[in-house]
Amino acid sequence: MGRMLTTSERVERVTRAERYPLKSLKISGELSPSLIRRQLTEALDLYFTVCAISRGRGTEPGLSLRANAAIFPMRVKIERAIMKASLAQLRITKDPSPFLGGAMFGASKKQGTSLRFPLASCQPTPLCASACYAHDVLDAAPNSVIRGALNGAVGLWYGELSSKERLSCIKFFQKDIQRAVRNSLSELALLPADYKRPAFIRFAHVGDAAAYTELANALAAEVVKISVGKVQCVVYSRHKKALLFDPKLFVVNFTLDGSSLDREKWIPQFARRVFSAFGGEVDSGSEINFLEHHRWQHTEPIGQGNICPATRPETPERTCDAVRCHKCFINPA
Repeated sequence: MGRMLTTSERVERVTRAERYPLKSLKISGELSPSLIRRQLTEALDLYFTVCAISRGRGTEPGLSLRANAAIFPMRVKIERAIMKASLAQLRITKDPSPFLGGAMFGASKKQGTSLRFPLASCQPTPLCASACYAHDVLDAAPNSVIRGALNGAVGLWYGELSSKERLSCIKFFQKDIQRAVRNSLSELALLPADYKRPAFIRFAHVGDAAAYTELANALAAEVVKISVGKVQCVVYSRHKKALLFDPKLFVVNFTLDGSSLDREKWIPQFARRVFSAFGGEVDSGSEINFLEHHRWQHTEPIGQGNICPATRPETPERTCDAVRCHKCFINPA
């Protein structure tokens, strides 16, 4: 673990992030995750540092606000630079293999097996942009940012293909899908003997898969086929295009918050209405409320409503399996 930054160092990092010439970000050569990491080291490391400052217990309130305001636009601009260069390469080579290699899907104790997309795919609300857990700890790390952006580039490229081309290129994703299915099924062996839930893959852990519904539906169809229906595909979305998810393939959780209630008209008929309770403000009209929680902050609920048990302040281990809840992963009644 590195040393804690001094106040003057924190101010310098946030000021540099606010002024960073992101339009000048250039990536060249035959792209791969490692090459992108080398060429964007300065921007990726600065973003990661400013995220830590924004979440730090010792950060001065005024500086924390400045850091919070800087992190979403900085990340999105880094992602777009990666996606622009990667999409240009994909259009020429028509081969996403250098961006995949079994790494398209990830896994974590908290989220399980999941797919990661860029924050640039989101339609953020005034509340969720800087509060998103994508800016927390490892989700803000350089490799995580690169992986999401590469998946986003693949999603854009796949959406440009003809129906015939899509059928022929699904072979590129087989290794990644097979590994994701194995990982999802293996999670079941870790459950207590008296607790059962379906195996699932989350689309997406970061970002919004609705921006790439052509790819998401194709991947989900392969997941269902390879797993013989044993693995459920689950999505959380705030996106207008959520209605394009195939309801035969996905459980869709459409997320509102206090600043985006007008998006209720975007909720597909087959989706569950859930709520990000920023500041603890609970919504009684949503099936599930997620209390805001970060590394150092666990918000108390205000109002009445059904609260996700993994997000309650008193919960010691904040995973779905630890609280024995899988409501998000089954179709709404």
